[in-house]
Amino acid sequence: MNMKSKLLLAAVLLAAPVPGIAQKQILPADLPPGRVSEALPRDTYVTGDPMRLTAENMNVGERITFVSCPYVRDSDPTPLWLADYNGETYLLRAQQNLSASVRHPQLKHRVLVEGIISPEPRLGSAIVLNPVLLSVLPEIDLECDRLLPADGTAIKNPKRPPGPGVDGVRREEGAERGRQNAARLWAVDYTPDPVERVKREFEILWDFDHGIGAHGSYGQVLAAVKYARDVEASKVEIIGHRASVRLTNGETIVERPGVEKERAETVLTIFNDHPFAPGVVTARWDPSPRPADGVTDFTKRTVSIIVTPGPESRPLARN
Repeated sequence: MNMKSKLLLAAVLLAAPVPGIAQKQILPADLPPGRVSEALPRDTYVTGDPMRLTAENMNVGERITFVSCPYVRDSDPTPLWLADYNGETYLLRAQQNLSASVRHPQLKHRVLVEGIISPEPRLGSAIVLNPVLLSVLPEIDLECDRLLPADGTAIKNPKRPPGPGVDGVRREEGAERGRQNAARLWAVDYTPDPVERVKREFEILWDFDHGIGAHGSYGQVLAAVKYARDVEASKVEIIGHRASVRLTNGETIVERPGVEKERAETVLTIFNDHPFAPGVVTARWDPSPRPADGVTDFTKRTVSIIVTPGPESRPLARN
């Protein structure tokens, strides 16, 4: 094969869809104007409540990654979070409660935006991002404090009104289920559920530069805890990592040293809340930042949890 043929083949391979990765554009659900329930299925997208960027949807459109000061524009029925980059304004999300998969930014902090430009029309002057990840950077920046008056821009289907919302009963029901499941996992006398007893790895993703606290990932850590109890784990290895991000402008930013240790210790604390035998659960961390490629960077700031099953010691629970 000559050099020209090799270059042509490489171009075809680079342009081809990645197997197992969603390529279909994500458009807002066609819903009548008005408030929609927070209990809508997770795969139902409405403008202002973006879906979380994942390995499965990261190729649905043009990627953009930047750091900027977020700001708030007043709007009815709910305020809007915006950010400016390279002469354009981007809609990050509408202000809502913490039930959303993408948390809103925070004033007096810059935000790392890792998103995809949505094919839907602009909202006012703002380009809509969906799916997206928003990482509130820990450092205080007093210049990020802009509040703008309403200009008529508004979202069509808010998931919450200006007040607390009307889904409180549903949220409380979910909270009660969570309390019951937690009590069961905490119990020393735990009867395992029937699962395939294989060595399994869980990858817990983190916001950029965040180490302490596992909001958004706590449920995933508990899933690993539950699996470890179901297989009566003989060993649980927790490994913290930090990573780099390549921005659209070509700059690379690197997470601070030590965040990998904080992540591993946060997950270890959650495991230590449960009655595992001494020595079963261990934690370590890799101080070397994983390199950036501008595509999968958000998947590299993780804690890996490797669960090795132990010998089955008692009959499993049956449905």
